Amino acid sequence: MCHIEIEMIPIQLIELCSCRYCYGGRQTFSFENSSGFLLLTMVSGEGSLVIEGKAHSIASCQSALIPPGVNAEFEIAGQSSSWYQIRFCIYSSIHKGNSNGLLSMQEGRQEYLPMNIYGESCFPVFSSLARRLCQIKADGGDTASYWQAQSLMAQIVEALIKYRTSEISPDPSGIERTASYMERNYSLPISRDSLAKMANMSLSYYAHQFKRIYGVAPMDYLNEVRMRRAKLLLTRDRLTVQEAANQTGFEDAFYFSRKFKKHFGMSPSVFIRKHTPRFASLNYLFGGDMMALGLPHEGAVADVEREWQCLRVGSCNNMLPMRSMRLNPDIVSSNMRHLAQSRPDIIFCTPYELKFYDYKLLQRIAPTIVIPWSDMTWQEHLQCLAEYTGRRHEAEKWLERYQSNVEQVRSSIRNRIGGGTLSVFHILRGQLVAYGDRNGGSVLFRDLKIKPAYDLDAIEVYKVLDIPDIKQYAGDFVLLSVDPDESSSALSQKLLTSSVWKQLDAVRWGQSFILQEQPWIDYCAPAHADILQRSLHMFRS
Repeated sequence: MCHIEIEMIPIQLIELCSCRYCYGGRQTFSFENSSGFLLLTMVSGEGSLVIEGKAHSIASCQSALIPPGVNAEFEIAGQSSSWYQIRFCIYSSIHKGNSNGLLSMQEGRQEYLPMNIYGESCFPVFSSLARRLCQIKADGGDTASYWQAQSLMAQIVEALIKYRTSEISPDPSGIERTASYMERNYSLPISRDSLAKMANMSLSYYAHQFKRIYGVAPMDYLNEVRMRRAKLLLTRDRLTVQEAANQTGFEDAFYFSRKFKKHFGMSPSVFIRKHTPRFASLNYLFGGDMMALGLPHEGAVADVEREWQCLRVGSCNNMLPMRSMRLNPDIVSSNMRHLAQSRPDIIFCTPYELKFYDYKLLQRIAPTIVIPWSDMTWQEHLQCLAEYTGRRHEAEKWLERYQSNVEQVRSSIRNRIGGGTLSVFHILRGQLVAYGDRNGGSVLFRDLKIKPAYDLDAIEVYKVLDIPDIKQYAGDFVLLSVDPDESSSALSQKLLTSSVWKQLDAVRWGQSFILQEQPWIDYCAPAHADILQRSLHMFRS
């Protein structure tokens, strides 16, 4: 016979009420939470919950749990609101070491139920259980009601523990919101008081927390933002000192000049004479576009393995590119140090780099522009960079020259290609893929208008193939480029020695071309100019 002991953890319901506020104006409710947990569940309306000097917004269908020993104030912002208040204690067995059997406040706070804000996913559970508890209280109490209430309270505690890891705990989002506001609205009058109100915090608490997170006081942070923008306005946009002052929130040009000199060590007029704008990129392909625009780019990621880039890159560009699907943390740290030392005026990146780099830290170095990658063509990337760097004219001239070269190459290879179809294959990271109209396919299919052997619309960037699939995708002409890594080289050897490859018409007719990785899979202005010239040589010969 198996004997099982089950330890019961009693829950004492101290307070239970359903509250409603229907009057105009603000109203504050204080919770003296010397003992027990307090669960506040909003049914309608919204308010602000101030806990340990920090304000948290709580809206309809949200709940807040306040642990024992933590006092709070709940402010309703002048609209009709209703909520449930449940205060309860959790007891432990006497033999656990507590002489009174009450679970200690610190133990209950840290181990079982920490302070938390629970979202809408928990609301149906909390509101239903609270409503049923209120009904039991209204019906009067007997032994059965007591145990029914215990059961409901156990379900509430179970839900609190279950959902605490899946919901967002209070965080410094209010602080970050004010930092973002300063980044966007630096030209407006901004005070510490207005920022503290925006963060829903007292002035002293806000200032302390902001400095803890960002390392500087809020107004010093605002001054940094304004000085970075002023530098661009003076050098890139060639504004006057008065215009730069007005656009960065300074009404007095003399006061602006004093702040500028204190920050940069020289007056705005001297800075203009000495300074040439510098730009950095965390994406090496944007570095290529900056070359096409004739931009100085100390701190741009450069890949010396790419011929079109290493011929034009100086020793100052020693940041390292990504060579795999994940960026090595050591490379990230090295690149961040180099950025901080080179002090560029603007940093460019794509959303992909932000998976590895801290956007807030980048912003502290220089304004960081995130340019969409997949949603824009390489021409749009070039034009976007030109807009931000004041090189619109250079971009237009580069694209005009490129289009002129496209027409010449298209005319030169027309007789060789005729009405034949083309396939662009690539082996990367040990996978065989067919490319669509990005990378080299952009030049070959879109610019030179060579007929593809497959449906481009069905391929976003590339389509992964098995070796037997190549028969369905092979055209009259076949280009195959191969990555230099070991797995790609092994698959290349397997493909080129297979009967499937040898029996392709393009291979038997001598119209297959085995190419290096670069520049055929790159997607930027100088790489495509290089692809254009290589295509001319390849197809004409």
